[in-house]
Amino acid sequence: MNEGGLLMKLLLMTQNKHKVRECAQILGSDVSLKSVSEVFDTRLSVLEDGTTFEENATKKVMAYPKLSDWIYVAEDSGLLVSALDGAPGVQSARYAGEGASSEACCEKLLLNLEGVKDRSASFIAVMAVRFSDTDVRYVTGHVSGEIATDFSGASGFGYDPIFIPAGFDQSFASLGEGVKNDISHRSQALSALMTLLSL
Repeated sequence: MNEGGLLMKLLLMTQNKHKVRECAQILGSDVSLKSVSEVFDTRLSVLEDGTTFEENATKKVMAYPKLSDWIYVAEDSGLLVSALDGAPGVQSARYAGEGASSEACCEKLLLNLEGVKDRSASFIAVMAVRFSDTDVRYVTGHVSGEIATDFSGASGFGYDPIFIPAGFDQSFASLGEGVKNDISHRSQALSALMTLLSL
């Protein structure tokens, strides 16, 4: 809550239901969180052609007209694999091609790492926070780990079935939402966001 005892109103600039649900679970009841589709009737397609996570997050957070009583938050996140020079990086969601499934992206990554000993990787999440048209700030979260040799687990989304966070011997998808939400890159970024908002 803010100093006046009112819930902080955050508008998450995404159509990704998995991200919205995960953010809501992590933030809990401290904020009023809505997705862009809950507030705006028009659905805009934002071309994520930036070369950095910051660029893509900025494009998303600036896409809609600013409503005075909402703080806009947009995230761009991805997986960086050391042996692949940081790929898939900003192309993480499109690694296997535009519109490809998460499973296809995971399969391509496993294929590209076949026989590779160094499987170190990290997830990064960059959030652009728009207070006004001229005031956009950024927070970042990351988690280190390694890429498994096969799929495991049933929870999560994206690369969760093949990413094993440091300090664990199971994938995010096997560890479950509770553990992931405590240690993930998104959790770290949201914690930094709460600090930024002084919550």
